Amino acid sequence: MNRLRLSLFVLHFIIAHISLAQTCTISCSGGSPCTIGLATMTCDETGSAPASGDEVIITDGVTIEVSGNNTLDANIRIQDGGHLDFPGSSDKIDLNDGTDSGCGRYIIIESGGVVTGSSGSNQLRICGTIIAKGGGACNDTDPPTEADAPVYCLNGDGLGGEVAIDEDGVNSGLLPVNLVFFRGQLKGDIVELNWRTSSETNFDYFKVLHSADGSTFSEIGKVYGKGAEESVSNYIFEHNKIVPGNNYYMLEIIDKDSSTTYSSIININNFNENQVEVFPSLNLSQGEINIIMPAYNYSYVRVTYSDIRGVKVYSTLIKNYDGNYLKVSPNKILPPALYFIEINTDRFIYRQKLEIVE
Repeated sequence: MNRLRLSLFVLHFIIAHISLAQTCTISCSGGSPCTIGLATMTCDETGSAPASGDEVIITDGVTIEVSGNNTLDANIRIQDGGHLDFPGSSDKIDLNDGTDSGCGRYIIIESGGVVTGSSGSNQLRICGTIIAKGGGACNDTDPPTEADAPVYCLNGDGLGGEVAIDEDGVNSGLLPVNLVFFRGQLKGDIVELNWRTSSETNFDYFKVLHSADGSTFSEIGKVYGKGAEESVSNYIFEHNKIVPGNNYYMLEIIDKDSSTTYSSIININNFNENQVEVFPSLNLSQGEINIIMPAYNYSYVRVTYSDIRGVKVYSTLIKNYDGNYLKVSPNKILPPALYFIEINTDRFIYRQKLEIVE
């Protein structure tokens, strides 16, 4: 199996030919939606500001506000529901590594993402070139195509997607496959993956990748493209070796020149409460219980007893447990009362009432 080390939060279509670029995901830490200043944004992956050459991913519900005149040595990807905004009359940003022309920076706006700025002084520059501005005297096609030259409009409804732009304007080469959607659903004991493309320029095939932890991905299949440069193509792939709990999927998109991009990561959860049984729930043995759960090699299983106030009265941790049956015997006698049992694993969390009686 081809195994890739990738972060859970990585990439909607990483531009892989920029080999030093890392992913810098910006999400709401205290609940969505949220507004974050450009100067104060930090990457989920590192807890630090974006590094040189990073791809900054503005996720659903996040508005990044540009204040003042800024240079950002990074690329930007705005996902569905993401927003880059120029709220003040003179706010500007230049995606630039300091070399101006030919610096290689870009912005990708996915369907549902937007860049807005109402003032004529608002500017989105790439490598020193004005790509988009507010206030009129701009190309208001939304989204622009390669036939439309910059400067594009930020005012009105803003600059929307799906579009990839570098210092020369629209560059569809940043998106060799226009992936309309990638999704999946649980059907019995299999996961059915579905995706659609609206164009496939110079495209070869998809690798279908799977992960049980969202970090280490393995190839589970290969699907060749249909070569439809201008029309819609639909794809289906079935995965019949799913694991309990979370199953993460991603497409590796291989171009004919061997360049590689990636889809978003999707998560299909293969778990319901009927897969776990804790007994006896009416307990005559001072809290000794039996647990049946999906068979798997769990990196940890923690079982916690709490009273009705939520105070923890007993907890045990089992590491590297491989199986589906556990017996838990508290190391102290628990008095008759109503308790709550929580089973916390790397695959699922399950809670149940437990009444200890005399």
